[in-house]
Amino acid sequence: MDRNIFVNKGQIRIDANADYLEFLGFLTKDDGTTKLVWECNGEQRAWAQESTLQVYVGQPAGLRAKLNYTSDTASITLRVNCNASVKHIAQYHHAISNDPQNKEKIWG
Repeated sequence: MDRNIFVNKGQIRIDANADYLEFLGFLTKDDGTTKLVWECNGEQRAWAQESTLQVYVGQPAGLRAKLNYTSDTASITLRVNCNASVKHIAQYHHAISNDPQNKEKIWG
């Protein structure tokens, strides 16, 4: 694990390998409580697409990863803008956008 990926702009902070694995588990529960999304930000005049972790429940109390949340919407409880982190998870763990995660590929 490259911790520098997760300290980028303070969006997600993971201090140990065990915390990293726990965070992957949080993403891959496949129960509809989390989703990785690439949002098209052209309407907001942003530079490019933005990777966002959307959480539909409150952060579990025991989750050791520190998530820096941004504004929420009516259906999304918590959002984390995390381009570098999602890129890393997609590249090294086969995470996919907008769909349930494939646990076998991520943990393989």
